Amino acid sequence: MNLRTFFTFLSLFPAWVWGIEGTLQARVGYFGLTSSWPREIYGCGAPDFEIEGGINLTPCAFYWSNLNYVWKQGHSTEFSDHTHLDLAVLSTGFNLATPILDSSTLLYLGLGISGACVHTSDHSAYLPAHTTRFGVGFVAKSGVSIPCTTHLFVNPFFDYYYQPIHAQSDGVHSRVDMGGFRVGLGFGYHFY
Repeated sequence: MNLRTFFTFLSLFPAWVWGIEGTLQARVGYFGLTSSWPREIYGCGAPDFEIEGGINLTPCAFYWSNLNYVWKQGHSTEFSDHTHLDLAVLSTGFNLATPILDSSTLLYLGLGISGACVHTSDHSAYLPAHTTRFGVGFVAKSGVSIPCTTHLFVNPFFDYYYQPIHAQSDGVHSRVDMGGFRVGLGFGYHFY
């Protein structure tokens, strides 16, 4: 089986089995923390990797779900002890799209909910070695889907996440926004 036959089969398989049209893409980019407390510890930004799948509900409405992963090294604010952040976010929502100047390029805007798992590893005598916290937030998405071939497309995007996480320090309970903006480029496959 050559590569062209494989991609032809791949493009028809979801429609045969499930009768759906949609997309699957890998997205890479930059995640910029927006809250001051996380920025003091981990700096302004970090690399971001995301897998996203979408289902076409109508020609201009799409359901999507994605999984992001962000990692970053940092130093605690009081004693400059080494710390490591792992942030995984599972999101789902809807996009509305419109063609740009009667072309097949689509401009989209979307909203969704997100659930995050934040894991920190701290090398300090004053902090627990490992801490895991969970939180629910929301995401606003925007971007452009630019077709390259019948099935392949690129997706420059800008997303904003509000991701509050419960935190406790010296017996004081608070919420910390571990969200921020994501900007980058997706590489996708459109199946139908």
